[in-house]
Amino acid sequence: MFIALDNTGNRISVENATQGGKYYCPICKEQLTIKAINSLAVKTHFAHKHGTKCFDNWSHDMSEWHLEWQKQFPEQYREVIIEKDGIKHRADICIGNTVIEFQHSHIKREEIVERNNYILFMCCNLFV
Repeated sequence: MFIALDNTGNRISVENATQGGKYYCPICKEQLTIKAINSLAVKTHFAHKHGTKCFDNWSHDMSEWHLEWQKQFPEQYREVIIEKDGIKHRADICIGNTVIEFQHSHIKREEIVERNNYILFMCCNLFV
């Protein structure tokens, strides 16, 4: 994840975060750590501490391809939290009543259907 919450509940990108600062998951509110700061192979990102159970079960490793697509949109539209029936999800992009999810890795057909149904319900019922 590249967007977290700071101590005051404001969104902050990992590029603007400082090592040693306290940052929180916008979904489960658990404290995050900053990972891969000096890595050439992995992009610097926020991560849950080992053993933390977050409620967003759509999370997968984010590829460079995925990140570059997200960066085509202003930061305030990236990794926006949407909620349906108490289930929260971090949408790749959410602008008004439009949700965009980027998928470049293999996922099962059932997961695609579940995601599409969730997003369709969100757009038709909560953002109108």
